[in-house]
Amino acid sequence: MSFDSYIKCDSSPEKPIEGRPSFQDLETYAEAGIVKRGIARYLFTRNPERSIKMHTYLGAPLLRKAIMGTYGRFMARNGSNNYRLDATKSKIEAATRFAVGGSVFNEAVHTMAASQQAYFLVNNIAEGRNPSGSVIGIGLNVALVGLQRYNRARMVLRVEEELQTGTQFSSSYKNWLGIDARAEENYRAAQTDMASSAALPRDVTEKLFSRAGACDQLHPSLLEVSS
Repeated sequence: MSFDSYIKCDSSPEKPIEGRPSFQDLETYAEAGIVKRGIARYLFTRNPERSIKMHTYLGAPLLRKAIMGTYGRFMARNGSNNYRLDATKSKIEAATRFAVGGSVFNEAVHTMAASQQAYFLVNNIAEGRNPSGSVIGIGLNVALVGLQRYNRARMVLRVEEELQTGTQFSSSYKNWLGIDARAEENYRAAQTDMASSAALPRDVTEKLFSRAGACDQLHPSLLEVSS
């Protein structure tokens, strides 16, 4: 299953459901420690649309097309690799799996490769050797890192679309960053707690109305809260 099949909009899209979490909400309420939260903060941009536009301008779609049209054609579609979405999973879980798994692994590999080539570049210059190979290696790996961030931003938008139309993660799906059904449950619990704390307690409301006779009138804002 291609990335485009996950991103293409339906001609009659479902309307968003009020009260559903966003991807950022799930990231906030994920069951993850401070280290994993810090990693997630680095991995997931707060503005995926802007990230997509920037990487599109830098040529990421052309690079993706070149890779998937050659090497990627031989990759299975069952989630056994880091180049294709898992066609055996639901859209929300396949997109999340790639966002927190495949793209992260690929970015780590190319970041290390770019760092190694940078080391070779410095040595080549210091020893008077031709550094062109290292320069090409750095450029290629930096471009591939950018491609992973482009793909990840696209998957975040896909997850957002699924969340806003009511799709939920299955209870069996879990990932290392905790962006799954556990985060959804934590989000709902937090929303319930906030709604409860915002409501005026019954005993306070009764006291306000019992004392209203001693006043000219009860303040309109209190009437709104207690109604």
